[in-house]
Amino acid sequence: MLTFDDDFLSLAAADENAERAGIVYVGQYGKEVGELVRRVDAALRRNRDRDLVGEIVYA
Repeated sequence: MLTFDDDFLSLAAADENAERAGIVYVGQYGKEVGELVRRVDAALRRNRDRDLVGEIVYA
């Protein structure tokens, strides 16, 4: 799951016992679309060998 919403991220982080897909968070303010795509791609590449279920990855 990809989100730009820091409120959503706070809710997900607060509920540690919830079973959920992994979340990739990227702050969008002041960034061009290409920069956002590069950050998300880099975060996924860094974590490609990990099971991200229940994890929060910052891009």
